[in-house]
Amino acid sequence: MKESLLLGTLTGALAGAVINNTVDRDNSNAANNGALAGAIIGLTSSYFIHESLEKRDSRIRRETLLNLDRFNVSHPTTDLEDDNYFVSSPRVETQCFDSDIKGNKLIEAHCESVIVDRPEWIKKQKKVLQNKKYE
Repeated sequence: MKESLLLGTLTGALAGAVINNTVDRDNSNAANNGALAGAIIGLTSSYFIHESLEKRDSRIRRETLLNLDRFNVSHPTTDLEDDNYFVSSPRVETQCFDSDIKGNKLIEAHCESVIVDRPEWIKKQKKVLQNKKYE
């Protein structure tokens, strides 16, 4: 958060100084006044922007964890190393429909996908190397 506030303050101060100095050329303190106003605006806006981004990240993290739990995509509990498992791809069936008019409504051409088999944790098979002698 400290970096976001600093960036907002510096950006606002720079923009305020440049804009106010350009608009009010007769005043010798125009750049300082503009920098002060810009810094306040930049600080305030960066605080609210950073706060909204943190809320969004928290919501997305929570939704992701809930979806993983809902679709039973969690790492298997085992004493073995994590490298011995991988997540399979879900099997998806897609059906496409042409544009159609039903009553006074137009239903545009679209496709619908249905997850048939959910992704699962699968144990990796160990590759066995066989030594073949060529004679």
